Amino acid sequence: MCGSIGKSMWRLGVIIIGIVSLCSCKKREEVIAINQTRQKSTIDVATTTEATSLERFRGKKAASLQKALPVAPPHPEHWKPQAATQFRLLNFATERGVEIYLSQVRGGVEGNFDRWMKQFGQTALTPEQFSGLPKLSFMDHEGRLLEVTGPFAGGMGKTPIKDAALIGAGVVIGADTWTMKMIGPREAVLAEKDSFIQFVSLLKKNS
Repeated sequence: MCGSIGKSMWRLGVIIIGIVSLCSCKKREEVIAINQTRQKSTIDVATTTEATSLERFRGKKAASLQKALPVAPPHPEHWKPQAATQFRLLNFATERGVEIYLSQVRGGVEGNFDRWMKQFGQTALTPEQFSGLPKLSFMDHEGRLLEVTGPFAGGMGKTPIKDAALIGAGVVIGADTWTMKMIGPREAVLAEKDSFIQFVSLLKKNS
């Protein structure tokens, strides 16, 4: 009897040791440290207990931007409205792959134009080149118009385009920089140029 118990205990001990060995051999999950950062956007503002629903879910700045949105003229019928985002306060797209959207941004007009130029593999504008850009009315203020063509590098979730074009307008109103941008396949973008300029010129500042 004692011998049977001893053998059973010995077998149990072997099983336990085997289980422990298997557990210790299990590959540990790799821990990946995330140390990337991003620049604060214009809507990264802390909310308070008194915040409205819009302020809580989209940020206090987003709520104020919603109120500050310009009065938009009727848009071309083939500009299909898309859902607004924190970076696309007015947002349209065409069936030919053109994206058109209004943003409030940081960096001034010249800084944003330079960033767009780099996305096309081109050098930043000189002060003389920037001063020579066409002018247009943009939310009742004098804005500048930029046109770039060539291969678009993509980035920020956008797909690269081998033969692309960008037409964009920018204006500074007080402490705010506003841009209206159109990007997509070159021929499709250039076909929308007149409509784009007319739409931007008819945007009115929300009083």
